[in-house]
Parts: sequence; structure tokens; C-alpha cells
Amino acid sequence: MNTLPAPVSVRGTIVAADWGSWLDIGARELAFFAGFWFLLGALDDIAVDLLWWRRRSAPEHRHTPEGYPRRRFAVLVPAWDEAQVIAGTLGTMLQRWQHEDVQIFLGCYPNDPATLHAALALTGDPRLSIVINSEDGPTSKAQCLNRMWQALCHEERRSGHAFDAVVLHDAEDIVHRDALALYADKLETHAVVQLPVIPLIHPGSLFVSGHYADEFAEAHGKAMVVRDSLDAGLPLAGVGCAIDRQVLGRLATGSGAAPFSEDSLTEDYELGLLLHRAGARACFCRCRNGDGEWIATRAYFPHRLGDAVRQKSRWIAGIALSGWDRLGWQGGMAEYWMRLRDRRAMLSALVLLAAYGAIVCGGMVAIASWFGLITPTPFARPLQILLLANALFLLWRLVMRVVFTTRLYGLEQGLLAIPRMITANIITIMAARRAMMIYCKLLLGGPLRWDKTDHAVPEEVRTPAYDVLRVRDT
Repeated sequence: MNTLPAPVSVRGTIVAADWGSWLDIGARELAFFAGFWFLLGALDDIAVDLLWWRRRSAPEHRHTPEGYPRRRFAVLVPAWDEAQVIAGTLGTMLQRWQHEDVQIFLGCYPNDPATLHAALALTGDPRLSIVINSEDGPTSKAQCLNRMWQALCHEERRSGHAFDAVVLHDAEDIVHRDALALYADKLETHAVVQLPVIPLIHPGSLFVSGHYADEFAEAHGKAMVVRDSLDAGLPLAGVGCAIDRQVLGRLATGSGAAPFSEDSLTEDYELGLLLHRAGARACFCRCRNGDGEWIATRAYFPHRLGDAVRQKSRWIAGIALSGWDRLGWQGGMAEYWMRLRDRRAMLSALVLLAAYGAIVCGGMVAIASWFGLITPTPFARPLQILLLANALFLLWRLVMRVVFTTRLYGLEQGLLAIPRMITANIITIMAARRAMMIYCKLLLGGPLRWDKTDHAVPEEVRTPAYDVLRVRDT
């Protein structure tokens, strides 16, 4: 009778040991996989850091809006379901650019009466033209842009005066008063000009909304600066960019003679690389005006987790997946390097998932070991060195993220950038899964639709002109 419990106890120990061994093995294998790719990514980022540091030694450019040639601008603003923000956006543009030669084309849809009604309140200003799409929405964003391009060409024929440049903006953008003057200056020597984008942090969403601020602060404060210095193709942000009208017109192809690729998920990114391929000289212009303000486009990005995942899944599907087969690999070593960085999002998501898996497995092994259920195998010396190196590189990345966020938003937001990196990783993992589903549907012939996110300006910061520049300009 007394021998009965022993086999049960032994069996329980064996089962625990089996599971513990698998967890132990899983932790080590996942750690090695993630560590290897993290190291490659870290070396890549360090190279960008070093190039930025060299470029940083150049004197900062200060821009004053006086003394530059007067140009005629056409501003294209596609809008689908943007009734909450469109009046503020257009009102800000018309007010801040009241002394500029500008015509704003707003692209709307016949089945979106709310946006139309909100925009009609401003139709007393002759500088605003509302272009109603021939199709019900949502079509692709590029299709809406092409419809406005047709209206632009019609206006040129009607007036007998061609536009000098085309400016792209989204329905939620808050423009800078000196942006057009800066475009006029830079278009003297360049065919394409991209200004920085500065996300505004939603007061009720410090983490989801705030992670955009961290990423753009580093991307448009460092990565795009390096890309410009290497003379690699500049991917346009789709907002805050000006393109020489004749250069853009040369991209117009097909029966509709339109320059935007309607079968692309990220027509703005693709447009920048196509212009580079066509020989158009581009510049990423990061400078201040005479008052010390950054001349940039500001906007509130998605502040809810689901909306952020939807937006980033479209970016990943369009750039890292669809962009691969649409644009391929061209150019010199700098161009290959930058495109490789653009397309590593899916691998990054997989590596992040492996890293978090290693942490979970390692934690479970530690708990089991503490209770004496298993005896974990020590990490091999090479793996220890790999993990130590990655820990140091991670510390460096956190320092860089804090520095760039602090430059724009202050120390409090800079320190919040540290925990927000976890938020960014979670959104990337979730978005990568959804991006793969979007891409597979496109490969199977599914329709391309404007998978846009809702935009809103928080009530607590609304003013008649949306003057919400809550960003440090020092």
C-alpha cells in the first residue's frame, strides 16, 4: 500500500522535468534567434547614428520668408469621412497662407455628405475648390488624388496659368505659415521638397498617440537627414511635401494621364522613390524660421490601439511587402541599404515576438527553478556575450530615443519614450499579422480600398484656427 504514492510522485517529477526542459530549450533558442537579428539591426542603426552625427556638425539653417520668388501652388487634400477635422484644417491653411498664391483642391465623395457640409462653410474663399469624386467612397487614396489632379489640369486650362508646384496634405494636417515660402526657396534648386512631420500627443493617449511622437522624432530628426545626405531616394510622407508640377506631370501615365499609382497601398512612399528613379532632385528640409520655430507639418495621429494597428498594417503591407515586388531593388549601395531598412518591418515583428517569447519562457523557467522543479542549463558563453552586447545596444537605443523625443517635446515626454517603446513593439507585432492578411488578399485579387483611420482634434486644445503647436520649438 505504501508503494503506491511513489510512482505518482516520480511521474509528476518526470512530467515537470520534461516541460521544464522544453521551456529551457525554448528560452535559449528564442534568445539566440532574437539576439542574432537584434545585433544585426543594432549595427545597422549604429551606422545611421554615426552618419547623422557627422551631418549634425553642419550649421543649422534659419529660414526667413522674405526675398524668395513667388510661386503658384496647388494643394491637394483628399478627404473621406473627415467631417470632424476638415473645417479646422482648411481654415488654418486659408488663414496662414492668406498672402500666398495658392489654390486648395479638396477631394470629397458623393456618399460622404458630412464632410461636404463641413467644407461648404468655407466655399466663400475663391482659393478653395471642392472636387467631388465620380465614384462613391472609399476608393483608394491615390484614386482621389488623381481625381484632384484632373481638376488641377482643368483649372490650368481655364485660367491659362500653370501651377508651379503641387503640395500634398492630409485632412488632419496643421500647416506652418512659412511652409510655402520655404518650398518656393528650395524649389529653385530641387524638384521635390519634404518637410518634417511632428505628431502632436493626444492628452488622453500618452502611450498609443505618444509612440508616434517618439518614432517620428527619430525618423524625421535623424533617419531622413541621413537618407538625404546619402542622396538615396526620399520616401514622401504624403503630407508636407511639394513637387515641381512639370516633374510630377511627367509621371502621369495611362488613359487618365494621372501621376499617382491607384493600385498602391502607400502611394506617397512609392511616389518619392519613382521621382528619384526619374532623376528628380529631392531634399529633406529640416530648418527653423526667424522665430526659432520648426517649419513642419503637425497633426494628431491615431490615439486608439485598434486605429494605430490598422494604420501601421497598411504601412507595412505597402512598404515592406507590396513595395518589394512593385519597386524591386535598384540604385547604388546607399539605395539598397535604405530599401532594406524600409522592408525589414516583417522581420522586426518576428524577432520582437521571439524576444518576448524568450522572456516569457525564461521567466517560467526561473519560477520552476525557484520551486526546485527543474535545474536549468546555463546559457553558453557565446549566447551570454550576444545578450550582453544587445543589452548595451538597447541602452544606446533608449538614450537616442529619449534625446530625440526630448528635443521636441521636453524631458517628461522624453522619459515616457522608454516605456512607450514596448507599446510600439506590441503595435508592430499586431500590425505585421494584419499586414500579411492585407497583402495576401491583394495577391488573390481583392479590391484596394482606402483603409483610413478616424481623425480628431481633442476638445481641450481646439481653437478656431487649430493653433495647437504644443511642441517645443527650442
